[in-house]
Amino acid sequence: VSSIQAFPNPFNTGFDILISEKNLSVNTKMVITDVSGRIIHSQPVVVDEKISIRSTNWANGIYFIRLFDGEKVFAVQKMVKM
Repeated sequence: VSSIQAFPNPFNTGFDILISEKNLSVNTKMVITDVSGRIIHSQPVVVDEKISIRSTNWANGIYFIRLFDGEKVFAVQKMVKM
């Protein structure tokens, strides 16, 4: 089961993210990239705290939410902007 819950998916003007991973370190961060790997958004993660992302300036397409612990990716969620 993914430790990233993101909704709605597909999205238009924004979406909410809930991280349910219980074993996060203080170094855990969330990075959102477009399909080419360009970083769109990055921030530290707090467990069970809803993160609201606004995407009005983003192009339509595929985006990836990744959770990093240091340099290691341990969760990925694909999102589609329409």
